[in-house]
Amino acid sequence: MELDGELVRAAIRRVALLADEHSRALRLQLEQGRIELSSSSSEYGDAHEAVDIPYAGPALRVGFNYQYLLDCLCAGGNSAMDGMEL
Repeated sequence: MELDGELVRAAIRRVALLADEHSRALRLQLEQGRIELSSSSSEYGDAHEAVDIPYAGPALRVGFNYQYLLDCLCAGGNSAMDGMEL
């Protein structure tokens, strides 16, 4: 499966703006044809964004420290997301 790496990274950055400063928690929910990103902060509120992706597997919900996720995705540029199997 190929993902538009810049599109996904940009969505992560936008949603991360409202992530809790201490935990930096970002939730990802994979569903057929899309990924939904969300974060929340008691101080600033919630952020949600959905990105269309070519995903046809089972629904999956997982949480990450957004900075670790961005570091991983940015390390290889767009090629880090090409051929990524979800």
